[in-house]
Amino acid sequence: MTTRRSAALRGIEAAGVGSPLGLADLHSAPPESPVLFEARSGQRCEIGRQQYVKRSAIAPNPRNDYPRLPEAELAEFAASVKAVGILHPLILRQPNPDESLPSGVDYVIVAGENRWLAAGLAALDDLPARLIIAPQIVDYDLEIEIMSIENGQRRRQMDKRKERKEYMRRRFLSEIMNSHRGGARRGGAAPEDLAERIERESGGRIPYAMARKLIPEIRREEEQRTPDPTSIAGAGHSPDEQVAKSVRSALRRLELAVNAIPRRSRKLRSELATELRRIVGSLSAGRDD
Repeated sequence: MTTRRSAALRGIEAAGVGSPLGLADLHSAPPESPVLFEARSGQRCEIGRQQYVKRSAIAPNPRNDYPRLPEAELAEFAASVKAVGILHPLILRQPNPDESLPSGVDYVIVAGENRWLAAGLAALDDLPARLIIAPQIVDYDLEIEIMSIENGQRRRQMDKRKERKEYMRRRFLSEIMNSHRGGARRGGAAPEDLAERIERESGGRIPYAMARKLIPEIRREEEQRTPDPTSIAGAGHSPDEQVAKSVRSALRRLELAVNAIPRRSRKLRSELATELRRIVGSLSAGRDD
């Protein structure tokens, strides 16, 4: 086994593949080219060229104990997969001799389980994938490292997405909430115009395409979090409860707006704090009309 593995790795090096790649670079490698992956431990594995594999021939990895995407995020991911396909290939390996897999399963996922799950929801059967060719039996530590890198990248992407959404909420929430109601005809901007403005005012940190995608997403989240009082009038909610819901919604939006004020603007923040104390005092005292 050692001789076969070393010969395979020497062969791919001799073929002029170049320096070993990290997992982040693998996604940008030409799909027709095999690559070398080098772990932090110095271990290397040969990962073959991209091919298409039936989803039914792939099984999740029993070693993978990383959490899957929440149901709502997975559904959103599946919608994206259905629209544009899977952009980054899964990384697969052959089953180990001690693994018992269902009939018809030929490969085990090393990286890309959420892509595999989303493809199932999107009814996508042919998935882009790269197969670890050598070594034939993937070392446990090497496999866990690939999983760790993949999940670390996903967490960083999610954190970046969260930061972008919070920026858009602070700066453009009212425009976002109005962007689907006729655009400029009703005092708001059309989504495409708003996306251009977001890209411009964010200095390019939120590209136009990303802004277009996040605008309806933020709007849906806000609408789910703060129902329209008119939509709950007949659902057993009293007028007072409807008013309370509207006030909570306004307070949430106020919090986002206040957070957007630079801390250096001490005078403005102080004036707002005084106004808020007056409103809270009035709310605490209560009035009987």
